[in-house]
Amino acid sequence: MLSGVRDEVVPREHMRELWEIISRRQGSGVQTDREPKTNVSEVGGGKSKFREFEHGSHSMFQFDNPNILQLSLFLDDTCVQHGYWIEIGEFVASLSRL
Repeated sequence: MLSGVRDEVVPREHMRELWEIISRRQGSGVQTDREPKTNVSEVGGGKSKFREFEHGSHSMFQFDNPNILQLSLFLDDTCVQHGYWIEIGEFVASLSRL
């Protein structure tokens, strides 16, 4: 689970609640109110991982001029945060080890 702390569509609290539910399903009892930005739990025969990106938000588009389609992506989008694509790559690589 990759979470942008500043996400305005899926708030931080919701992601942490989902992580708690996943963790409880395996009886790990992980508490997320004071936990590190990265946590790993055994779930469903594999490892599930929760990672927060401090400056991450949901995709935000801005149209500066309605007559000219100008699209600007803010640099605090979660997918451009350092380490995001590393996490994706590690996840994809782990699939080949199943």
